[in-house]
Order: sequence, then structure tokens, then C-alpha cells
Amino acid sequence: MIKAIEIQNFQSHQHSVLDFAPGVNIIKGTSDNGKSSIIRAILWAGKNQPLGFAFKSKFAPKEETTRVAIEFSDDKWIVRERGEGINQYLTSECEDPFKAFNTEPPNEVADLLNFGDHNIQGQHDGYFLLQSSSGEVARLFNRIVGLDVIDSSTKKISSIVDRTKASVTNAQETIKKLKEELKQYDFLPALEKDMDKLETQLKEREMQRQQRTELLDITHRIDEIDEEIKDWDSWLDVEKEAQGLITLAQETSQVIRERDTIKGVIDRIEELGKEILYWQDEVDSFEFAEKLAVEVQECRKGIKEKGFIDSELIRLQDIENEIENFENKIEQLEKERKDLGILCPNCGYDMSEKL
Repeated sequence: MIKAIEIQNFQSHQHSVLDFAPGVNIIKGTSDNGKSSIIRAILWAGKNQPLGFAFKSKFAPKEETTRVAIEFSDDKWIVRERGEGINQYLTSECEDPFKAFNTEPPNEVADLLNFGDHNIQGQHDGYFLLQSSSGEVARLFNRIVGLDVIDSSTKKISSIVDRTKASVTNAQETIKKLKEELKQYDFLPALEKDMDKLETQLKEREMQRQQRTELLDITHRIDEIDEEIKDWDSWLDVEKEAQGLITLAQETSQVIRERDTIKGVIDRIEELGKEILYWQDEVDSFEFAEKLAVEVQECRKGIKEKGFIDSELIRLQDIENEIENFENKIEQLEKERKDLGILCPNCGYDMSEKL
């Protein structure tokens, strides 16, 4: 219970001290004499209302503070003070001032005051409880004795229950609606089975397609090998003819070598004949003449052989012509072989480069 109040530099109060009697206290007086300012001072000290600093007295020096002190019947007190660089609460229970607070006073100050709106009545307010409804009176009494906590808790619980019921109802409606919507998807299990079957069939079809592709590749490869075999068969036929030509060429080479040898002999005979003519005029000796006669006899024998050689040369010329024809034919066959190309059936190597 408030025992006394001291007001300093608050609106029209430069320095006012009021002592309260136990029970109900009534402040009366003429208009504009500061009655309402007393109520405002108590509210400022107890609830930090109003905010701002417009309530400081106009006549107060700038360096002075606005100050409201409230003393209680148990000798406890609080002080609300504000000025230049000062904004704080002081209490009898704490040595240090409270300087950091928001729009409402610190909890220590509120607990020490322990009063609400029903503790103060303005001059324009209705009669206390006499003009209130029975429900308002009951709520006030409940708040005074602490039963309002039960009421508020009951209301909160009822509100929670109502919201929960509404949520449950909405959820049930949603479930019902979703069940109805799900009915249109009843075909999905059967569709899933069909999709599994289709997927299996598609996999089998893909495997068959791959096998078909592999078989086609094998078939194409077989056709290619058949063509290569045909080419090889043609080449084998050519090879037989070429083998005969090779044998003939070897024989021809041997005849040519023999021809060159015979030609060398003929050249030697001609040289000997020239030497004989040269030495006929120079040789007087019989022995030398006999020797020359022997050599002449040998030369005559060689001349007879020369006739045989000439016939052989004619035969060689015929062989050379035949060789030339075979070489032309081989060249033609070689050109055809290069145009066809010969690939190894095992590794695909171009064998025409080696033949």
C-alpha cells in the first residue's frame, strides 16, 4: 500500500509531497491545479507511462531532473528519475540503479509496486464496481485472488481444444477427400504389373535386336569372306600360269647365260683370226707356222661349232620373244591383281604389297 509520494518537476508540480491514509484516498480540488498530474506521476513511476519527456515542468532548470518517489507502508520505496544523461529506477531492495530497460519497468520494480489499473481511478472513471456487470466484478475478484490464471488457462486450453478439433475435422475431411481422389488411381497396381511385363518384353526385344544385328554382321562378314575366297581362287589360277612363266623365265635366263658364253667364244675366235693374219707376214719359223696351223685347225673346229651357235642364237631369239610376251601377260595380270586387292582372311592385311 502506498504510504507517501513525492513529485518534483513533473508538469505543474515543482515539489509536492502527499501522505496517504490507509484504505481509499481521494484527491480533490479546483480544475488545473495538478490533480490528474499526480495520477500521471504515479503511473510514470509504476508503469513507465507516458513515454518521452514532455511532462517535465517548463519552469524547471535544465540541469534539474524530474523525479517521482513512492514509499510503501512496509517502508520499501522506489524512485523514478530522468534528466540530462539520467534515466533510471532506484529501489530500496537494490543498491545499484536500473538503467537498462525497455518501455516497461524492470521486473524488480513491478514486483515491488504490485498494483494494476484497478488500484487507481481517474476523475472521469465510473464508480468502482458499482457500474460494472457481474461478470466484470467476478473477473476482477478472480484476478485479485489469482483465479484469473485458471480462467485464462481454461480459455487457452479451450482455444487449443477448439483449434485441435477444427484441425482434426479438417484433417478428416482432407483424408476423406484424398481417399475419394485415390479411387481414380485404383488401376495403378494393375498398370504397374503391365508396365513390368512391358519392360521385360522391351528388354527381350532389345536383346533380340542386338542378336539380329550381330547375326547380320556375321552374315555380311561371311559374304565378304566368300568374295575374298573368290578373289583368291582367281589368283590361284593366275598363280598356276605365273608359275609356268617363272619356270620358263628361269630356263630363259640359263639360255641367255649360255648365249653370252658362246658369244665370248666367238669374239675370242675372231680375235685369233686377226692375230693369225697379223702373224702370217711376220712368222718365218716352221715351228711357229705349225703352231699356228694347229691353232688354225682349232679355230676351224670352232668355226664349225659357230654354225651350231648361230642356230642356237636363233632359237634364243625366239625364246626371248616368247619371254617378252609372257612378261607382258604377267604385267597385265599383276595390274589386275592390284586393282582387285588381296586381303588376308585372318587379319585383313593387304597381301598385294608382298606379292
